[in-house]
Amino acid sequence: TRRLLRRADFVSTPRNDESGCMYVNIVVGLPVEGPFTYEIPDNLIKETVVGKRVWVPFGNRRLVGFVVGLTVSSPVKKTKQIYSVIDEELILGPDLLKTTKWLSEYYFCSWGEAIKAALPPALKKGRIDMKLRHKSDDEDVKPSSHLAPTEEQDRALRTLWHDIERDRHNVYLLHGVTASGKTEVYLQAIGRALDKNKSSIMLVPEISLTPQTIERFRARFKENVAVLHSHLTEAARFNEWRKLKTGSAKIVI
Repeated sequence: TRRLLRRADFVSTPRNDESGCMYVNIVVGLPVEGPFTYEIPDNLIKETVVGKRVWVPFGNRRLVGFVVGLTVSSPVKKTKQIYSVIDEELILGPDLLKTTKWLSEYYFCSWGEAIKAALPPALKKGRIDMKLRHKSDDEDVKPSSHLAPTEEQDRALRTLWHDIERDRHNVYLLHGVTASGKTEVYLQAIGRALDKNKSSIMLVPEISLTPQTIERFRARFKENVAVLHSHLTEAARFNEWRKLKTGSAKIVI
């Protein structure tokens, strides 16, 4: 097991300051407890917002920090200042902050590590953009439309659609042998969710199945599909994450 460094290793005695939110609570992607309090320079007060990344001094290093709170006081007599704000727009919305906080508590890791795991590598390194060098081959996929369901597919779909229409969460096991048409049920269920402006995740059991899954989903849903797996380049992973972040894709494989 690894030891989480105690907050007491980094802070001393508390002090109060009633001049407004002049301080920021930061977590970093290391196995150390936080948040850590930093002072906000006057010229950065307006742009320092919860959910953005900032550059901070941390020991003898310069690290990417994630803003998780603003405060009017600091628990230490001498508080270090943040260097700069990296982002113009939020990287971490309220839902993601809440989810990563839960992850940190459930898996006994630091909040910063949980946030780091939720972001593409480029953002962990403080970058703000990456360009793809090559055009995606998936742009040449021929479009397709929903197929007429069989009796068994129709029975499964009606059950799923009933819950989707009513915003009801249930868990189902779709049982069928290979080539029995399970993927068509997934596609049409996701299509109904998409009609309600909902997002969907399609998990594939092994990476060798990903290309054929991508082809079927992009044939049906076009550019509304993003793909995440371990063989992506750093630029491609960032690009797929950005499509999901901006809402230009609502389905992720």
